[in-house]
Amino acid sequence: MPNRFALALLFTLVMIAAVTACNPTKTANKNNANANTGVAVKPPEAIAPETSPEPGFQSCNAYFPLVPGSRLRYLLTYSSGLLADGTVVVDRLEQDGKKLLKERTQIVDRSGGLQINQDTERHFACDGDRVQVLTEKVKTLVTNSESTTDMKYRDNSIFFPETSGLSKKGFTWTYAFHPTFVYQGQEPTTSAEPFIVQLEVQGETDVTVPAGTFKAIKIQRKVRQNLSWDYMVKGIGLVKREAQEGMRWELREYSGVSQMN
Repeated sequence: MPNRFALALLFTLVMIAAVTACNPTKTANKNNANANTGVAVKPPEAIAPETSPEPGFQSCNAYFPLVPGSRLRYLLTYSSGLLADGTVVVDRLEQDGKKLLKERTQIVDRSGGLQINQDTERHFACDGDRVQVLTEKVKTLVTNSESTTDMKYRDNSIFFPETSGLSKKGFTWTYAFHPTFVYQGQEPTTSAEPFIVQLEVQGETDVTVPAGTFKAIKIQRKVRQNLSWDYMVKGIGLVKREAQEGMRWELREYSGVSQMN
């Protein structure tokens, strides 16, 4: 697979995992050579939920609580040392008569988006207490280089499994997708082979992040030979992510959700 696919996936899957060992700063420096023909970087407005939190809302999965009106803020640390702020918000969505949930993620490096400026939108549906992922689209601006990525998931792709499975160490599940990349001024390119995401529950552990200390379920994620680990807290969701190549997410603050016993 061309190296540009690996680079694109590094940014595209930042809410899933850091799936490659590419260095975003190294690539950004390479793109500086073509800055005159690139896209001017404009610091984005911070995203926010479209509505206020809904008191008493029951999410279908407690460890992946898609709660309308909620907002989580993260500090991202890349292996290069680059720092970025990540924000995740959730809203309701009605599409073709179906009631869905829309999750938006914004990543902006702390220089104001001069190196990384990314927006992701994913649509989810509940299947009992499982969470199905339906669509995902990512817009990325990395130092004057603009791209979009569309993920085509297989039907009935389970992004997060039944709650009972999360209590079992060694419990596994998978999902797959074909990414289509569109780079500025180029024709769309679709990966011929699907990317298969393999996940495994590794048990409970305590984890400390700027937002506090929590009891979490640790989940290993594998995409080909790339590993990352998510720490999921009941009632809140993702509080920490660490990738084998060095990228890290840590929860700083949250609203609209609350920890559950």
